[in-house]
Amino acid sequence: MNDEETVTHDYQINIDDLQADGNTDTLTVTLPSVASFDTGASNTASVTEAGQDNDIAVDDVSFADANGGTNNQLIVTISPESSDFDTGTPYDIEFSGVVTVQFPAVDSQTTVDVDYEFTDSGGSDVSGSTPVTINDAAPATPEVLQANEDNGDLFVTFNTDTVNASTGSAIGSAAGQAEVYVRQPGDDADDYTEYEVGSADVNPSNNGNNLRYTIDTAGLTGSDISPAADVLVDFGTVRAQAASAGNSEEDLGNVSVDLTSATVVDTSDTGTDSSPQRIYAGSPIRIVSDTTGEPFELYNNDTDTLLLDARMNTGAESIVYDSNRLQTDTTYRVDFGGGDSEYFRINPLDFNADLEEDGTLFEHNENAEITVSGSAVRTNANGVEVTVDGPSTQYDTTGYNNLGEFEETFNYTTSLDAGDYTVTVTDVATGAEVTAGEFSVDEFPSASSASFGGGVFEEERGDVVSIPIELSDSSEGAQATVAVGDLSDTNYITNVTVADEDGDGEVNLLWNTYMSGTGVQDRIFTAEGEDNVTAFGGERGGFVTAVRGGENVGSSLDYAGNGILDSASYDLMVAANTEDVSEVTERGDYNFSDNGVDPEDVGTVSINSRATESSQVWVVPSEKKDQVDLEFIDENVDNTEDPIDGNLTQSDLAAEDEMVVHQISASGIEGVLRNRTDAGDNETIAFLREEQNYADTNNRQNTGVFNATFTQENQVANQIREKFNLNVDNTAVIPDYDNDTYYVAVDLSEVNEDLLTDERVWNASFEFESYNSIGPTIGGEGEGTVSSLWTYEDATASIDTNSEDEVIIRNQAGQTIRGDTNVAPGTQLGLRINSQSDTSPFLITLNTHVTEDRTFAATGDFSNRGSGINFTVQTRRGGTPLGSAYDGMILAEATATVTFSDQAVVEGNQEVVVDSVTLSDGGFIAIHEGSASGDVIGTSRYLEAGQRSNVRVDLDSPINETTTLVAMPHLDDNSNNLYDFPEADAPYTADGSAVTDSASVSVGSQTATPTDSPTPTATDEPTPTATDEPTPTATDEPTPTATDSGSPTASPTEEPPETPEPTTTGDGPGFGVAVSLIALLAAALLTARRRD
Repeated sequence: MNDEETVTHDYQINIDDLQADGNTDTLTVTLPSVASFDTGASNTASVTEAGQDNDIAVDDVSFADANGGTNNQLIVTISPESSDFDTGTPYDIEFSGVVTVQFPAVDSQTTVDVDYEFTDSGGSDVSGSTPVTINDAAPATPEVLQANEDNGDLFVTFNTDTVNASTGSAIGSAAGQAEVYVRQPGDDADDYTEYEVGSADVNPSNNGNNLRYTIDTAGLTGSDISPAADVLVDFGTVRAQAASAGNSEEDLGNVSVDLTSATVVDTSDTGTDSSPQRIYAGSPIRIVSDTTGEPFELYNNDTDTLLLDARMNTGAESIVYDSNRLQTDTTYRVDFGGGDSEYFRINPLDFNADLEEDGTLFEHNENAEITVSGSAVRTNANGVEVTVDGPSTQYDTTGYNNLGEFEETFNYTTSLDAGDYTVTVTDVATGAEVTAGEFSVDEFPSASSASFGGGVFEEERGDVVSIPIELSDSSEGAQATVAVGDLSDTNYITNVTVADEDGDGEVNLLWNTYMSGTGVQDRIFTAEGEDNVTAFGGERGGFVTAVRGGENVGSSLDYAGNGILDSASYDLMVAANTEDVSEVTERGDYNFSDNGVDPEDVGTVSINSRATESSQVWVVPSEKKDQVDLEFIDENVDNTEDPIDGNLTQSDLAAEDEMVVHQISASGIEGVLRNRTDAGDNETIAFLREEQNYADTNNRQNTGVFNATFTQENQVANQIREKFNLNVDNTAVIPDYDNDTYYVAVDLSEVNEDLLTDERVWNASFEFESYNSIGPTIGGEGEGTVSSLWTYEDATASIDTNSEDEVIIRNQAGQTIRGDTNVAPGTQLGLRINSQSDTSPFLITLNTHVTEDRTFAATGDFSNRGSGINFTVQTRRGGTPLGSAYDGMILAEATATVTFSDQAVVEGNQEVVVDSVTLSDGGFIAIHEGSASGDVIGTSRYLEAGQRSNVRVDLDSPINETTTLVAMPHLDDNSNNLYDFPEADAPYTADGSAVTDSASVSVGSQTATPTDSPTPTATDEPTPTATDEPTPTATDEPTPTATDSGSPTASPTEEPPETPEPTTTGDGPGFGVAVSLIALLAAALLTARRRD
């Protein structure tokens, strides 16, 4: 073994053939006088029958001084009896055990004897010795075995006697040899208070040696130390006491001290079995012995279960035990080696804590704000300490309320390093500690490279430039820095950092050229969607100096409009960020060349001259005003059909309560509006605050860049021209920035009604001011005025009637009422039909909407109404009448029959003959090609009510081969004697289907005749037939029928069918040339009427 070491040895000694007579036998082990047993250590002895498992009781184990030494003799006594042995004589035994021995220093390797002697009660004594070699080992390098605290005193135990390396004296014998650092609960991680230890504050102890030091911190700090604090001790450079100067030296640095809030002291009698000491769960417990190295045992006193069999470190009198290993509401006992016992009971503190953000992942640039709450059964004035521990550490404190509860929110902004964090809460009074939860801070996101989504980006002066940035291999939140401009080429440069917050690899950076020079980042640069601008490097250059009126002048919105960047090409550079450069950028120190960053891509922003181009007017129905936005406009003007179509019409006519939308094409306006919308205004407020005639709520007039005027255009001589201004009630502004188009919508219901008189013409004029520039404006100013005229009319509507100003419908389904109006196309109308019959009252409304040509038609089912009922009908818009009510009548269902036979037509001017037709209400015959749903290729003239035969119909579209044609009778709904289907003049129906008859019609080269059999023929006028004696022509019906000339026809006679054309003889009676010419002109006139 090495000298100056304290070593624990196992020993074993066998004794044969002893007397087992019950008398005392003694084993003595004697060390050299320079060595000693460590009597404070756990020295043991046991005796067993040799070769057997049965134990023989040990009477006593003691130490004595021998041969001038101290505690260098071990004495073990036994009193064996024959009954202790299983095998009988001879009685053989085996001594074994553990002893701790200290050997002195030697100058060289030395061998000494360890003597042993067994004294048998029967007189058969034996003795012997064992050599032990002691090496001259170098002194041990000092190490701290333990450092703990109790009631403000620090106890530090070394592995060897330790002194100050410089003086060779006990540490602290001179000021400055030891220092204590204390971080109080809630202080920052590196916020330690330093205390210099003087000789009065430190005491080396351990029987005069320098193995353990006690430091009185209460003398330094003036108070006890909380178990929630952090305490460090620095002894400077030390060496083993036995080592010479320069040897075995060690700078131990800062040694952490275990702090306690409860103490169990040997022989203190502070806790008894019946009245144990109270200790709160979670408190660190210092167990203190009255001797160094003393053994002790810890028991669950309620169950007498051994929990710990240990001893103090050599030279130490205490250890710190974690009470979290013990059960609450349980009593414990410490049995010390000296025979004393101390009792304590673990009381529940019910200390708990909760982290509201448990499991949260904070983005690298997100404020890490957490809320911690909890409670305990006992309050204390010092509250709790909250520790956020991870890659970086934060400490805070908060107090209990009078119910033992606490809750506090802590905002660590973006100061926490990336990584995982555990939130621990410590009760300051007891040191009890619980984990509230965990959270994480994300790593700085990265991208492998950055580039522009195209080389050149064009926009006009004063507009907002869209600069797409693409990030390769981008993670969520990856950043890139963009440089805009060049000091030498454009006298303007700035840097801005963007973040891809949604992780899609794209950021659309928006640069407001109107606001450049103001230095206000969030008005100059923004990012679309979830992405954002994280840093702004300010602006530099002659342009900035001129706009702000001097060098080194701070940013301000007041500089807006002092000068707008001129038309030019502005360089772009971009690079992905591999670390957070926001701090450097914000200082204005970031520069691609100065910071050694190579751009990963370059591009150009081409700013062009602005222009004021055009204005046109649209009108919106009154009930659609609340729906007007950019999507509404796009859907109405696109080429696809959808339900919203027809509600926005380009027109210079607007009726009361409608909305007039002015479409203005002008560039360079976006930046002005975005400046205000970025500050929270909506587009309408933004526009009005830049409109010179707009007065705000404080009646302050604007001096903006727009001038919108609405003035009367058609005033008479010497009449004052009326006008009105835009305001938040009557105006909605809808920008289409991508197309440099702005829709200014005026709600006429919010304009002074005294100004809006019927047929008054208004001139809507929009003037845009020129923009200032630092030097001569490149490419022109771009100012200008655009205007549009529109006419206001009172809303009205009229309904189509017959010749007697009545609205006629039938008591059947599919009845349509038509009319005209001046309200906007798309307007929803209701036709309110009110019965005037006492025996058949009803009130119904048919809904419809206005078509593009400002007509309307509403269809209803009147099949369950009786005929002969009078009614009134009135057109309404949103419940408000448009014009007067009209009288009407429900008539019986109109009936018709038609007969159409197969026939042939000649080439050239083709004509078919309908055999017969009966019309209850008059009307027309339409000829359809192929089927009833085929094209109409011919229509008859108007036919009066009644029965007709051989009705001739010219074909407007000739047929070239045998074709099926369909004859279909139609009503004259609108009583105008003109065929207007499908807008009016519905077909006659029977059982819900159109009345029709079909025929196969072929094409021949001979003149067609109606039929071989004699059939009465209807004529428009009595047509004489050339005979020897002129006689009247027979009529189609047996009753007289009015002719076009108004004269009645003769009674029917049997006559052959009329021929297609009259025949004459040279000298016989008949039509002459003049009469023939008149007949031809009349035929031509009839044909023209049929085709109207």
